[in-house]
Amino acid sequence: MSVRRIVGIKDILTIVDLAGRRPAARFAAELAAEAGAHVAGLVPAPAVAVAAVVGGAAAMDLMAELVSEAEDSGGAALAAFEEIARQAGVPTEVGRYRFVDGDGVDLVARARLADLAVVGQEDPDAPEPARQAAIEALLFDAGVPVLAVPYISEGRFAARRVAVAWDGSRPAARAVRAALPLLAVAEAVTVVVVDEGQHDELGPDLALYLARHGLGVTVRRTPSVDGDIGAALLNEAADAGTEMMVMGAYGHSRIREFVLGGATRTLMEQMTLPTLMAH
Repeated sequence: MSVRRIVGIKDILTIVDLAGRRPAARFAAELAAEAGAHVAGLVPAPAVAVAAVVGGAAAMDLMAELVSEAEDSGGAALAAFEEIARQAGVPTEVGRYRFVDGDGVDLVARARLADLAVVGQEDPDAPEPARQAAIEALLFDAGVPVLAVPYISEGRFAARRVAVAWDGSRPAARAVRAALPLLAVAEAVTVVVVDEGQHDELGPDLALYLARHGLGVTVRRTPSVDGDIGAALLNEAADAGTEMMVMGAYGHSRIREFVLGGATRTLMEQMTLPTLMAH
């Protein structure tokens, strides 16, 4: 737990896992408790489709059963989230979001008035079809910073040792600014530059910016792992005992699919620590 209180985060949104330990919900609740923030928990609304005429009554009955199951699992997830928030002593609200023609319109509207969205990494043993689309909508449409929590995590909030992946890009700069409230309570902040021939000022320029915010910073340059920047960042984090990563997220959503750059994809697939991303 942090010694200093987190300032500047007052409204947190989290996508609640439908099953399992729900590490993102636990992380969001602990973070909200340290920040004196409100936290909203959302689950996807069940998809309602019109059965094809050829399907007849049997198809409609099956659809009704699937919707009922989705309602039950969503309701159970929200009840679990409310209990997690109650134990953490934070004010909360719950709700559902749905996608219409590929757009998470109500999710985006809610997230645009949030300071941070907390989302769990996809659990390969319990995949949720709406998870990837929700992360894309949050990053690219809502413009809210997203803090992804590994599915293997216990959901404990910790930010004593934070690494900032820095390449001087716009997404990385947005991620740094979004992370300032968390960096301010860290005991150690390391700027990590994966060396691919960038100019030497890449690390020191961010260190100077953060120093003006009262932060002591260490700059480390590390080689990529066979051209894989994400693997280099994860290796560096493991060696340093890092508890949180900050990085820019890359990609586009022109065809409504989750298309991220190599480093971000690696982090999302092989995530070992909570990672704050912005686009």
